[in-house]
Amino acid sequence: MRRATDMARAGQWPAERATGAVTLDFGSRHRRRLRLAADDGAAFLLDLAKPVALRDGDGLHLEDDSWIAVRAAPEAVVDITCADWRELMRVAWHLGNRHLPTQILDGALRIRNDHVIVDMVRGLGAEHRQPTAAFAPERGADGTWQAPQNLGEPVNTSGIDFGAGLSGDGSILFFSRDGELMMISLDAALAGVGTLGGEDAGQSASD
Repeated sequence: MRRATDMARAGQWPAERATGAVTLDFGSRHRRRLRLAADDGAAFLLDLAKPVALRDGDGLHLEDDSWIAVRAAPEAVVDITCADWRELMRVAWHLGNRHLPTQILDGALRIRNDHVIVDMVRGLGAEHRQPTAAFAPERGADGTWQAPQNLGEPVNTSGIDFGAGLSGDGSILFFSRDGELMMISLDAALAGVGTLGGEDAGQSASD
């Protein structure tokens, strides 16, 4: 089976030498090693040294010195708009807080279709539409996700913390720890009193 062992960004490879194209959705464009089929049905092995976030127009370099063009497949997405940029920034904060891949458009944000997130952004007062389009979210400057880093206490703890959010008045920080809803005063958290890494880190919302 032919192997694609290298890649080049759009405009940095000889597109005129492409022998075919492969059309991939977002999930399939961030891989290191995967058996793929070009649009003409010809099979090849993606076999890169490390995972790379491929984008529309990139090229895959095969061992026989041929190239295959990468095409972004249209998929179900959600385009989010707001009355003004401040409200759009607020929505962007909530999307980032949930670590959702997000594409920045002109006056809008694009995410993959997710009915839970759609309900959330509607609750925040945003409007949305659900087209079928290519999805190209923001990534690291080098085109890859950054490697996870343990920042130590109080950021990283022995518990499994995720899903942080603020109360409507911005005074209470809610988060999930090991599957249990927790809460702590935002002022206390920022001041390091009862920090999230300590034994007195917040209290159960059910207490």
